[in-house]
Amino acid sequence: MNFVPSLTSKVTYFSQTLTIRGESLLADGSYVAIDTPIERSLVDGDLIYQSLKELGLLDEDLAKVIRVKVGDRVKLGETLAISTGLFGFLPISVKASASGVIENISLSTGHIALRTAPEEKVTKAPISGLVRCVDSRHLSIDSYGLLIQGLFGIGQRDFGIVKKYINPDDINLLDFDGDIIILKNSPNIETLLKLKDAKKAVITGSISSDVLDTYLGYELGIPVTGNEEIKPALILTEGFGAQPMSSFDLISDGALISFDPTTQVRCGAVRPFLFAASQENEIRKHLEAKKRSSSKEDNDSNSWDDSNNHLKIGSRARIIRGENYGLIGEVVELPTDPHTFPNGVKVAIAVIKAKDCHSIPLQNLELIDS
Repeated sequence: MNFVPSLTSKVTYFSQTLTIRGESLLADGSYVAIDTPIERSLVDGDLIYQSLKELGLLDEDLAKVIRVKVGDRVKLGETLAISTGLFGFLPISVKASASGVIENISLSTGHIALRTAPEEKVTKAPISGLVRCVDSRHLSIDSYGLLIQGLFGIGQRDFGIVKKYINPDDINLLDFDGDIIILKNSPNIETLLKLKDAKKAVITGSISSDVLDTYLGYELGIPVTGNEEIKPALILTEGFGAQPMSSFDLISDGALISFDPTTQVRCGAVRPFLFAASQENEIRKHLEAKKRSSSKEDNDSNSWDDSNNHLKIGSRARIIRGENYGLIGEVVELPTDPHTFPNGVKVAIAVIKAKDCHSIPLQNLELIDS
């Protein structure tokens, strides 16, 4: 199989950097498979405020009926405070609504603050690769494999097995071989709703903006995505419209991939992606070769950018920011002098020809092929 050597679909080095908040479970240089625990930390429990107002006492009388003090451990249902009630009859009590530690007692507000037990949080590897300790608070997972970047996505990151279909009508919900649908041609809203909660993700070339709004249930507005609680997640590799997925043939049925729909189209642009890591021996071989090459060229050993592609006359490029976002065209001119835009900004540009010619800042372009 011949892979396209472009920025959006290529076999390349790929790295994910993670923040470590607790105990790292892996040694530097060790291999980790996707979804393997890599870090364990304790997260503070919830803070619960228990009201003493139901006792019907004045603030100055509350201290006499409180049975606990700051630092005490209590169990669910244990009495925190009790009043004798009217003439010693019908006592009223306040009981712990959860097990935990008494963190604060406020007589002025009439509350007891109870902190529940800390919870253990385990962070799992988002991709397969080799662990590289960056510093005491960060580690990276460096890998090698097929990277396909998209233009837009919604939903949350995950991983799974690929099942490919050419057309939406081919999808069979009774086929349990894969939980990530890769679809060459654009799905309609009926297809997406049929897949709701049944699969982890749908990755396709494009859909219309109307279909997206209907699927989400609201108009998205400025695209800063990645936290939507929607299933399946959705990644568009080509943009909006009816363009088929150009990288459809690059990935095989049954492949294990990780995906992240997170999209940010303004400053600090973030692109959705899917990544299929190679086998461990291939990853080690290519990372060792990269390290040797970087050492010879005296490059930064933490840089994993494998792209030596540059725009030239005749290259195909995609606009990734601005009003012509998603438009694909051919580079017809590369002026040597900076272009001055109406707002006074001077930047290097390329002239892109689609139906019309557009002067586009270089940082707003992505090379599709060379």
